[in-house]
Amino acid sequence: MHNHFVVKSLDLTRPGGLVAVVTLRFTFNAASETARVEMATRADLVGAVRPAARTFRACADTDVIADVVVLPRRDPGLPAWGPNWRSVVTVETEDSPMQINEYFAARPAMIAGRLGLGGSQYNAADLTVTPDPARTAEVCLAGVVADAVRAELAYQPAGPVLPGR
Repeated sequence: MHNHFVVKSLDLTRPGGLVAVVTLRFTFNAASETARVEMATRADLVGAVRPAARTFRACADTDVIADVVVLPRRDPGLPAWGPNWRSVVTVETEDSPMQINEYFAARPAMIAGRLGLGGSQYNAADLTVTPDPARTAEVCLAGVVADAVRAELAYQPAGPVLPGR
C-alpha cells in the first residue's frame, strides 16, 4: 500500500516538485524491483535516510524500520539522474549477511545507526538499526538537504531581500 501512495503522490506532483515520504523499509528493501522501477519512471532520488529502530516509538508506538525518502518529480522525456536505488544487494553485517537497497549499501552514512539482526513480532531474525548517537536521523537528513542544494533543487531566492519590500 505504501508503494501505491508514493507513486500516486508522484503522479499528483508537478515536474520539478519534491515528494518527501516516510515509508516502510520494504519500499527500498523488497526483493522485487517492480515498485521502485515504477517510481523511477516518474522521479529521481535526491536521497534517503534510514532512522534507527525506536525513532517512531513516541509518536506512533512502533519500532518499525522506516525510510525518509526525497524524490523530485522528473519532466517526462528527461533522462534519469542521481544515485542508483532500484536494486537490492547483499551486505555483510556483524550479525550476518543481509539484503538491503543498493543506495544504503553505497551510503552507509545515511543509516542512522548500525545494521543488524533483531527480533520483531513477525521474525526472530529481522533487520534492525541500532541507534548511533553520532549518526542520528537529523545528521543523515542534513546530508540529503546538502545533496538537494548541490542538485539545485532547494529554494534559491532571486537576490537579497530588502527590508520593507
